[in-house]
Amino acid sequence: MVGLTMFSKYSRDHHLADQASGRKLKVVFFTALSTAMVLNSPASVALENDTSVSPDKTYTQHTSSFGALTQKVPIEVPQYHGLEPSLSLSYSSSRVNSYGSEDVIGAGWRLNGLSRIKRGSPGMGTPFFNELDNYYMDGERLLTCQKADKQSAGCQAGATHTSWVENYLRIKRLQDQNLWQVTLKNGTVLEYAPVSTWGSYDQQNSEHSKQATEYEWLLSKRTDTLGRTITYSYACQTLPQCYISTINYANGSVRFHWAERPDPNTYGTGYMLGRVDKRLATIEVKSATAVLRAYKLEHIVSTTSGRSLLSKVTEYGRNAVITDGIVKSGSKLPSYQFTYKHDVFDQKKISAPQFQTNENYLAVSVSDFSGDRKQETAYWTSSRNLNDGYVSGARCYGRKPGTSQQLSLQYCDTKHQGSFWIHTIRDGLKKQRMPLFISSYKRCYTSGSGERDICKTYNTTQQGLYDRTARIADFDGDGQDDVISDEKQKLSRAVDQSWSNIKGSHIVDFNGDGRADLGSTDESKKIYARLSNGSSGFFRTFSIPKKNGTLFGDYNGDGLTDLLYVKGGHDRQIYFSTGLKFIEGPVIHSSSFGDVQSSASLVADVNGDGRADYIGNRKSDHTRLFLTRGDTLFHYYTEGHHDLIRNYPTAIMADADADGFIDFITHRKKSTFDFDGRATKLVSERPDMLVGVVLPSGGQLSASYTTYGGDAEDERWFPPVLTVLAALTEKPNSSQAFTTHFAYSGGRWDFDNRRFAGFKKIITTLPKLAGETKAPTVETTYRQDVSSVGKIAQRIWKDGNGTILRKQVEEYSTDNSKLPYTSLNTASLSYTYDEGVERVQKTTRIFNSYGQAKYRTNHGDTAKSGDERTYTRWSYPNKDKYIINKWAVEAINARAEYDYVEDRVWRRWHYYDGQAITTPPTKGLKTTLSQWDGGAKEDKRVLSRNSYDSHGNLLEQKNALNETISYVYDPQYNLFPEQERSPLFHAGDARHVISTSWDKTCGVPLTQTDVNGKVTQYQYDALCRLVRTDYPDGGFEALAYVNWGNPHTQHIVKTSTPATGSTPVTSRE
Repeated sequence: MVGLTMFSKYSRDHHLADQASGRKLKVVFFTALSTAMVLNSPASVALENDTSVSPDKTYTQHTSSFGALTQKVPIEVPQYHGLEPSLSLSYSSSRVNSYGSEDVIGAGWRLNGLSRIKRGSPGMGTPFFNELDNYYMDGERLLTCQKADKQSAGCQAGATHTSWVENYLRIKRLQDQNLWQVTLKNGTVLEYAPVSTWGSYDQQNSEHSKQATEYEWLLSKRTDTLGRTITYSYACQTLPQCYISTINYANGSVRFHWAERPDPNTYGTGYMLGRVDKRLATIEVKSATAVLRAYKLEHIVSTTSGRSLLSKVTEYGRNAVITDGIVKSGSKLPSYQFTYKHDVFDQKKISAPQFQTNENYLAVSVSDFSGDRKQETAYWTSSRNLNDGYVSGARCYGRKPGTSQQLSLQYCDTKHQGSFWIHTIRDGLKKQRMPLFISSYKRCYTSGSGERDICKTYNTTQQGLYDRTARIADFDGDGQDDVISDEKQKLSRAVDQSWSNIKGSHIVDFNGDGRADLGSTDESKKIYARLSNGSSGFFRTFSIPKKNGTLFGDYNGDGLTDLLYVKGGHDRQIYFSTGLKFIEGPVIHSSSFGDVQSSASLVADVNGDGRADYIGNRKSDHTRLFLTRGDTLFHYYTEGHHDLIRNYPTAIMADADADGFIDFITHRKKSTFDFDGRATKLVSERPDMLVGVVLPSGGQLSASYTTYGGDAEDERWFPPVLTVLAALTEKPNSSQAFTTHFAYSGGRWDFDNRRFAGFKKIITTLPKLAGETKAPTVETTYRQDVSSVGKIAQRIWKDGNGTILRKQVEEYSTDNSKLPYTSLNTASLSYTYDEGVERVQKTTRIFNSYGQAKYRTNHGDTAKSGDERTYTRWSYPNKDKYIINKWAVEAINARAEYDYVEDRVWRRWHYYDGQAITTPPTKGLKTTLSQWDGGAKEDKRVLSRNSYDSHGNLLEQKNALNETISYVYDPQYNLFPEQERSPLFHAGDARHVISTSWDKTCGVPLTQTDVNGKVTQYQYDALCRLVRTDYPDGGFEALAYVNWGNPHTQHIVKTSTPATGSTPVTSRE
């Protein structure tokens, strides 16, 4: 059924999906074709025939409240009692500029299904390796139970840590073994081991030891309550970087093959640099020791950024030939194909009238003063040119952009030229920045009689707070500007207003924690890094010898400030920050560096890939560009003599047109001062965004993007400029296209937690159906409070005229003041408007201490009474083994609250592990199910009694009539039911057995023998698809898969014999 999954989220009518499919293919598969073995509690090994399977195994959706396009390609593995890993290749357009240990597939792509716990400083920076550090599980901050404001469910059950937003897991740090254990609600234990488990390191080096044993713990084992285990191993040749190597369990394994990548990248980890120098090439899946399938990943290289881009994923069958980690041949399904907008160079001149200067300017400051993202200039100027000989009695004044108003008007002379400067500061969290026109000098002149000098002091530094040494940045991590000068300090959050170790004029972030650090060069000719502790000063210092022409910038995109310096006339070198030290990168040699003046060099991300690039002026009149690509600098030029801009040197780098990309603000022609009112733009859109997908079905997706930098009417500062999904066009075939548009508002940045809190509202404009003149919409409002980020608060469906068709409202009980924070969905209200009449249905919920709804009341139509139903359930959790999700009793009352006696409608009892109803489960296996029989309140009848083997397989089940069905499993894997014995067998007739032989690799039946000894045989192709069934009477059914992947012509040809000896009949399905 081509393209049906595309419309699952916003479709108003089921027929839209059918219309999108062009022609609904009635493709009927046996369950066996999915290669998903139904082994946990088989009722029968007979094949089902009512499952429709789409050729597409991916899904596309607009990601919640964050505006990103996402894609997933599932990696199918053999099932193992629900314990098998859930793996997929996952894309998010929000991750395109991410450079870390998990970014090993291609820009924006990651491997889902793994887990890790990392150490980091507050603000998710690199660790200090001291008591200030936090731990983060898959990006979520953990806190110790001792530091929590209230006890979480896990802490009450013996945990040492809890998530900052309650997730109802039990998280333990096993200090002695240097392990972590995370217990899920069903008692399954996830164990995490340090990266040193799989790699070697210098144990005599304390820094290397800390990095290997105290920085990152990777998921190493999953064990359920019956002792069934899955193990994970990693390849960690160069710590701290590790790559998943294998996942192993009883009947299956997954092996990951890695290849050298052309675009290696590094990232800071504290004391060391991690290095991503490989990319995933093949995923090899085995079942019953033989290859089941393999996934081949193919890549291209981005023109703009030089990054690896995942271009194709192809699934191969059991005959896949893998040589040196690459799939060479084998039967295969149609590929997923991905295209990107990766050549976005669009060099052009643009007008930038805000960057025009004149000879009377004394000081210029560039910033976003109006809060519209456009960089502008504020300046000190004078009524006369103070460079024109000796000038006395001129008037000097400041001017804000966009106004002719003269500020700080005062008299000045030529000798006061160096006495004016401008600081810019943000008022709280407002988006505008204010220019502060600062001056400090004394002007004296002789009185009219000539008898004495008259002097006047001009000083607007506010007792030295805004003197020339003032550094304005967010030093304490609350998003607001702080001021630190050599004379005075003003910090917005820190209690201590007298910070220590204040040295350095460069404002940077060496450890990526979001708190500004200081970089300095002192008399000992060293470059020092001083890290803010966010509360009292700059407490960690590390250094390297002073380098010539040093430029601070994030050259590898890891969020840490690095150094680039001039090593020689034709050589440059980057020193990468690890967070606690600098590590030198390779020397970069290029003859193109020769004429670049180190004193006129700049740094900025000019191509939008998240890495700082190197800009140099050649011979004071031309601009050259070197793009950062991993360990090297790529010389990019478009004009003669290998220049990017001829005859115009670059003065500063700034966003001249508010599009979120940095432009070249140039001097006047062949000049090294003043601006010429123009800028050069290199790119106008983010490179490497996924714009096209071809699905295995042949259906296509195409995406377009826009930028978002906050709402114009919103006064709050919104730091990032996001690239968000603007439209998604879905083409189930070449003759149809359905476009959905997205509009965003209310984006909010969570400064305390350094994260995007999503959009307040997203309006989705749906495709028009035939006959519609205006497109319908869905307006979704999201929550943005700290515990509920991304949760839906309200959704309104409207027709093209804006008439409300229906509405859904969600209510929550939240605690955003005490850690761990909580958010529980306590009520849902559904509004309908048939014939203009509003009707409301409401459901309310009350939760237990484990975040599970123990009372759910359906109030029905809120305007009426008498149609309420209350669903009640409770459990007896095993806190020791943390089995907390097994309900012991469930009940329904025909009223708005629970009552043991009154208005009882239904009641069930669940017994686990052969124990009494009030005894907490030890394994979680349901052994008895009983139901109220309508008599006295405790009168019940047994619906089923189950017994299991030591592997958790259902061995025997007795029904309400005390009839027994039993199963016998294969002795090798204890997974495949080889016999199903019916009640008649247990009554003494040994003939009543259904026997099955299995293809244990595909997990599908080969033969099935019924109670009369008649045998049905099954055959499969290399992709484990059923191709032939031979029946006991001599008849058969053969299936052929034709033009798979072509949405117009793909079909199945079925050839079958309707009766014994009859002529085969062929049909197309």
